Amino acid sequence: WDISRDGPYFGFLIPGETDKYYYVWLDAPIGYFASLANYAKEKNLDPMGYLKGDGSFGHFIGKDIMYFHLLFWPAMLMGSGFNLPSFYHVHGFLTVNGEKMSKSRGTFLTAKEFLQISEPEFLRFYFASNLGSNVSDIDLNWQDYYDKINSELVSKLANFSYRVQTFCAENFEGKLVKYIDENIEKELQTQIEDAKNAYSERNLRQAVHHILEIASIGNRYFQGNEPWKLIKTDKKRAHGIISYSISIARRLTIIMWPIAPKYSENLAKQLNVSVNWASLQKPFEKLSTNKPEIIFRKMEEIPEPKVSSDPFSALQIKVGKVLSVEDHPDANKLYVLKVDTGEERQLVAGLKPYIPKNELIGKNVCVLTNLKPAILRGKESQGMLLAADDGKIVVPLTAPNSKPGDKVSAEEIMPEAEQKEITFEDFKKIQLVVQNNHATYYGKILQTQKEKVQVHITDGAKIR
Repeated sequence: WDISRDGPYFGFLIPGETDKYYYVWLDAPIGYFASLANYAKEKNLDPMGYLKGDGSFGHFIGKDIMYFHLLFWPAMLMGSGFNLPSFYHVHGFLTVNGEKMSKSRGTFLTAKEFLQISEPEFLRFYFASNLGSNVSDIDLNWQDYYDKINSELVSKLANFSYRVQTFCAENFEGKLVKYIDENIEKELQTQIEDAKNAYSERNLRQAVHHILEIASIGNRYFQGNEPWKLIKTDKKRAHGIISYSISIARRLTIIMWPIAPKYSENLAKQLNVSVNWASLQKPFEKLSTNKPEIIFRKMEEIPEPKVSSDPFSALQIKVGKVLSVEDHPDANKLYVLKVDTGEERQLVAGLKPYIPKNELIGKNVCVLTNLKPAILRGKESQGMLLAADDGKIVVPLTAPNSKPGDKVSAEEIMPEAEQKEITFEDFKKIQLVVQNNHATYYGKILQTQKEKVQVHITDGAKIR
């Protein structure tokens, strides 16, 4: 492994050299030790207790830097007498609405920008709901985000705690009694242990699954026993039921803490419980609660980040499968095609002099679907089949491994949230050309989520 770089470079100069530096990936991981040492100092701990002997530590990294962390860094640790990490937890990439983020195109959503559209702990919950123990990418899909937060975090989790708190405050002045319902306690403890194990295995998605199961147990228990009716005939039993419901809410608060710490700390004050794992075994330590307050409310609309104003983002291009091709009855150079782009549409295309009908049928072509419909020699064209033209031949853009309706984007450029109709004059202002048998927009390759768009023709051919 070549660990030196010639200047000009950044980083640490190699001792005894005048213009040679250590490669940044040699010294960068050592910063983890500095971070650990800083933490240990604050907590009055010995950092070497983790790094040598019987101690242990682990690494959380992104999949794009596995090469350095799973090959070079362990070799450095072995050679210098330190422990190897006890585990590596590798994360995949993050996309937004299925699109790659890009700083250069203004489609990169920062944490600061996110704060303007949503509660930060909503995002923590959404990520946790999607993070398993394997290396997989996560898509921040705004519709899914909206649905998951409203139906799971707010309706199932937060509302349960608020309902039982409010009932207890209104009917028993927030006072509790010691009460355990043995009929569900075993099931509850099983879910709690499974959630704790999922955390230990760094499987947050599974932890959220068990947390939601606990919330479901609590909701069923409270709803099924109907303490609002029972209180009229058996106030003592109703008091026990609401006290046990509060105990479930307390335990949910603690188990949620790694995912939504601010929420848990706020709710813990209301429920009068300490946020630590030991409290899971002592849910009735304090027999009172404090004033209930709503912490999380449902989102009223789907949040959307600002997207690129790049002209390409105005295009809605989809993969379309050619179902049929007919000669235009009133034009020698035109075909009338039926194409499936997720919905059947009719296109009129000037391909007749260049491509036989049988070579088009069944092909997955690229269609500009938000082009304003036009009447061409008496036939309506509901979009435009995109093709490259080098002055001699005309070749359609194809995506053979994609399916009808798949979106086509130019690397890292997110489409506009609301696709409006554009005119042919609008489209002509957007320069699409062929490079290395691919359709490109200023060097960005057009692609679906499965593949790059193909077009076998001379470099520089214009796409229209």
